[in-house]
Amino acid sequence: MTEKKGNLHGKILIGECEYVFFKEEELIALYKKKIDVKEWFKENAIHSENFSKYLIPFDSINENLLIKKGNEIVCYGWREADKAVGVDRWQDRDDWTDFFNEKL
Repeated sequence: MTEKKGNLHGKILIGECEYVFFKEEELIALYKKKIDVKEWFKENAIHSENFSKYLIPFDSINENLLIKKGNEIVCYGWREADKAVGVDRWQDRDDWTDFFNEKL
């Protein structure tokens, strides 16, 4: 199986960042169980000194990506290439971005 990769589209955070890939079901479960999102992020985040917006892998499971740089947060969803979007990509998502801005 070929690993899929895509660039970030929309608002971009690069450089020194923390990020985490996640499934939508994982966040819904956190919400239902009233688990602290800050703790979840702290336990799962990966630190990068030089995060790049290019060729970010998609594992075919975790369809969302959360990036935090200081107080800035942007969430992305994986989008397969189709007629409207000519290339595989990570597209920014306002719904999850708003959710995480409230919680983190």
